Amino acid sequence: MVPSLAFDSLTIESEDHRSRISFNWTVLVKQMFSNPFLSALSSLKLSAALLVLFAVAIAKATFIENDMGAEGARALVYNALWFEILLVVFCLNLLAVLVKGIPYKPRQAGAVIVHVSIIVILVSAGVTRWFGFEGVMHIREGESANTMYSREPHLQLDRGDTT
Repeated sequence: MVPSLAFDSLTIESEDHRSRISFNWTVLVKQMFSNPFLSALSSLKLSAALLVLFAVAIAKATFIENDMGAEGARALVYNALWFEILLVVFCLNLLAVLVKGIPYKPRQAGAVIVHVSIIVILVSAGVTRWFGFEGVMHIREGESANTMYSREPHLQLDRGDTT
């Protein structure tokens, strides 16, 4: 199978030229976004509303952090379920807007790169948020360390003597 990609279609043809599969991106995207839910999810008005809501939440978190400290901002905004839902919906909205714009012209490369970059940042922040942990590791110059201090309890395993 030898794939060839044009700006508006994808064609996969067998090496012996006996079978061929073609997808027209424009038709496929139009069919996909005829669904009312996907159409609403890919709305630029929704993008603008989510961006404003995100900015208001971050601004409010800044004032909460000033008054109640970082723990207060984490508890009321950053670790709140509504904030996580906002970020997931914003990421899905960006992805839908990106897909809805297929096929792209070369002059739109900047917009595509910006959308993909924001999606990568949001997904990376989600991975860090749900699978990472935060702590402090003291390392003096010229030394090594294998202990980290965290506010939350974590399992500590000892591998035994490594000499």
